[in-house]
Amino acid sequence: WPRGAVSADKSFELMEAGGHRPLQSWPLAWWPDGTVKWSAHALGGDAPQGSSLSVIPVPALPPSTGIASETPDGWMIDTGPIQALISRNGEELIKEIRRGNQTVLTHGRLVLRTRSGDEDQLAANTAQLAGKADSVVLEQNGPQRAVITLRGTHRNAQDAVIRFVVRLYWYAGAASVRVIH
Repeated sequence: WPRGAVSADKSFELMEAGGHRPLQSWPLAWWPDGTVKWSAHALGGDAPQGSSLSVIPVPALPPSTGIASETPDGWMIDTGPIQALISRNGEELIKEIRRGNQTVLTHGRLVLRTRSGDEDQLAANTAQLAGKADSVVLEQNGPQRAVITLRGTHRNAQDAVIRFVVRLYWYAGAASVRVIH
């Protein structure tokens, strides 16, 4: 954005041929005068496609409810097509994902498999290290996107061996989750 054009208290909308739609936005960088220099934007899974789309600054909108909500055990995600329960910590990272009345995933864990030795001995020298989350943080929660970051270690018995960071990206209207490990 040009210097001075977008104050930090602005919201954004996506303009398209048929009107406008809400847009989840957040600043990435500021000019020395405190105005927004760079901004990031997220749309739900039903976002329009085409070349006639424009992002415009608008007066600040009241905060809206996000697609994630906190529970005693972790976070509940509801994108519309799917609902998920994410654990607060431990080896079970994703407790459950449901699509309507059907459970499509339970007891989601992160497992690191290692192999050592030469080609003939690979089967005999394979180990599995369970991933255990020590920190699970809801990084972003808006009406279009929620991001949950899990940090922990892969363990051999009780010894921490390799650290990991996993980010789960959930989008309104989408029946999938984006996983970055």
